[in-house]
Amino acid sequence: KAIVLRDIGELKAAQAQILEQEKVLSIMTERERLGRELHDGPGQVWSYLGLRLRTVETLLAEDRPDKARQEVGRLIGTVGELNADARESIVGLKLAGGAGNGLLAKLADYLAWYRDSTGLSVEFSRPTGPMAALSDLREVQLLRIIQEALTNIRKHACASRVRVGLGEEGERIVVWIEDDGCGFDVAATPEAKASFGLKIMAERAEEAGGQLQIESIVSGGTRVTVSFDPAKGQNRGQSDADTAG
Repeated sequence: KAIVLRDIGELKAAQAQILEQEKVLSIMTERERLGRELHDGPGQVWSYLGLRLRTVETLLAEDRPDKARQEVGRLIGTVGELNADARESIVGLKLAGGAGNGLLAKLADYLAWYRDSTGLSVEFSRPTGPMAALSDLREVQLLRIIQEALTNIRKHACASRVRVGLGEEGERIVVWIEDDGCGFDVAATPEAKASFGLKIMAERAEEAGGQLQIESIVSGGTRVTVSFDPAKGQNRGQSDADTAG
């Protein structure tokens, strides 16, 4: 009996250690990801702001105050967008890194904040039964994909209603986000011109071992879907490389 109890204790300790290592990997991977996103996204916006401020300076030196005021108005709008993006990122990071609470609870909290912050009508479709357990890394990626999709809706869709769903189809877990906004022609948008946010979502879905699908109709809204088999391992290649870096 003593041997059995000792083996059980060692097994539980090993399982706890694995879970802790997975949490550490999740945090490190997300830090690396955020570093790349900040460099490629907001970092470019700050460069843009610097250039526009120099334009304002030139206009004032040339005694063209009306043009300078127009530039300042555009800059105020850009700074407002940056502030909204930063608040969304902070809230999303707090939820993704929060201890306890499952994916559903975190997602419900974020959607409540998003509804209050944007004034949009938000519907949340929950699974009817228990879902397969997800790793911390996968959970973070899903939350961030949903957050990025909702950010794109706020900034570009001109929508009045948003629907977010999470459930299972056969052996696959499916997450979808759709809006009733202006939509766009997916086929007519070359990969080189695809939005930064769409590229981020595609990379995150791939790293989580899933697939991202985007369906959109001009003036008919957009639907973003992520699906994956929870029994299959996620793509650790990129994550391991990021962690090593």
